[in-house]
Amino acid sequence: MATFKNATVAIPDANTSFSTVYTAPGMAVIHAMYISNNSIGGNAEVTLEVVDDSAGFDIPILDRVPIRANTTLVLEKPINLETGDSIQIKSATGVAITAFASVMEV
Repeated sequence: MATFKNATVAIPDANTSFSTVYTAPGMAVIHAMYISNNSIGGNAEVTLEVVDDSAGFDIPILDRVPIRANTTLVLEKPINLETGDSIQIKSATGVAITAFASVMEV
């Protein structure tokens, strides 16, 4: 039976390192992701990647994509994850962002 979950991470403005949004405990599908720039004046340069645990490498989904202040980028295509795979995100410009994922664990 499928289980639906929400995953979220808030990244403060001083952090330019990757933060994990979600790690799959089994097979999972990310249905949509919402990435918000929480700044009132600065653009965020967002990098989003899938960490493929079984293959041992990272797969870029977004690479330094600009998100204007007070806006949200929506990714509406599914991302399939296997056990141990994860989604990580960072803002290269040090602007505060929030990521939210709608997840189905199967």
